[in-house]
Amino acid sequence: MAPPESPPARPEDRFRRALATLLLLAVTTLALWPPLHEAGGARIDAMAARALATFAVARGLNGVVSVVQGTEVALQPAGVGVTLTVGELLDPLNDLIERFSWLMLAATTALGVQSVLLDASNAGLLAGLLLAAALGTGVRLWWPRLAALDAGAWLPRALLLLLFLRLCIPAAALGAHAFTERWLEPRREAAVAVLEETREALDRIETAPPPEPEADTGWIESLRRSLESQRERLDLDARLAELGARLDLAAERIVDLVVVFLLETLLVPLVLAWLLWRGTGALLRGAASGRGRP
Repeated sequence: MAPPESPPARPEDRFRRALATLLLLAVTTLALWPPLHEAGGARIDAMAARALATFAVARGLNGVVSVVQGTEVALQPAGVGVTLTVGELLDPLNDLIERFSWLMLAATTALGVQSVLLDASNAGLLAGLLLAAALGTGVRLWWPRLAALDAGAWLPRALLLLLFLRLCIPAAALGAHAFTERWLEPRREAAVAVLEETREALDRIETAPPPEPEADTGWIESLRRSLESQRERLDLDARLAELGARLDLAAERIVDLVVVFLLETLLVPLVLAWLLWRGTGALLRGAASGRGRP
């Protein structure tokens, strides 16, 4: 039995359908626009390169820390006791860098997954299905009989899913990159600069030459050297305090980097994907509201 004839559409209903059709056309065109996916891929590559460069700086600092921990030349004339003190100062930073290395592995893995999903979302089959679902949903808006046949509103639901799959990764990548450039990149650059300065400072400690053997000189020269040695020993606490402050600052900046890459590669993309899902759903619910009622 054929469905009953629908009464003529009112002007406000035609306006609503026309507006929904324009919105549907705009979002479908955006989802099928090749430069969008190209821009998303470029942003993912840029974030991956930034993550690898930061990871290289952290690993370089970790290597220097490992070497300095075993040196006895570092703070001469310190002796064994101060060598142990240097090791105690460096241990927390070394452990923190090791944990940061695991985070960077997770961050680069997440970016690699995003790159693969971006390529998958750019497949021709997905684009064809999206176009077919968009055309069907558009016809459904203007042909009530088709809407009556599609009582479960499967066309809008399929279109919602396909739009999300097509737009999610490039939109999340572009949004995360914009967020990073605006709020996270200055913090990352400042943190990397501190880590590089710390590595250079530890390099200088490591390469400090051992004291030259004392020559057999007179008692005046011996007294001078003795006083100089005592001054160096008294200054040792200040040098250790300065080193400790520098290491504490480096640890703080590593925590900053943890925050940066957690936001950039995980939290911000997930929030943007969720907002896209909600926004696309609201758009399509508006486009197919009433399941074809005139």
